[in-house]
Amino acid sequence: MAPSDIPSRDYREAVVRPADLAEFDALRHAAVEVVVLPYEHAGRAAYEAANRRLLQGADRLVAVWDGSAPTGRGGGTADSVAAARLAGLAVDVVWPLGAFRSGA
Repeated sequence: MAPSDIPSRDYREAVVRPADLAEFDALRHAAVEVVVLPYEHAGRAAYEAANRRLLQGADRLVAVWDGSAPTGRGGGTADSVAAARLAGLAVDVVWPLGAFRSGA
């Protein structure tokens, strides 16, 4: 499995839903390397830093994205796609016909 970056020290407790904790822990355990970024709390700065790290190591970005505008919270898919394009990375956007956001 690939390396994994976690945006903040409190990410698991603050962001991961209880129903998803076992899967989160399994993926973290399976990762070759886990880097927890030096942010105490999950939030805009931590997510933006995680996206920058992701793009620094990428040759191509495959984004599951509906094309919606940035939310203004930073670190979202729209922000990542824009940064990748600005950096000259190849970007493939995937949004299956009939897919919709669940609101979760």
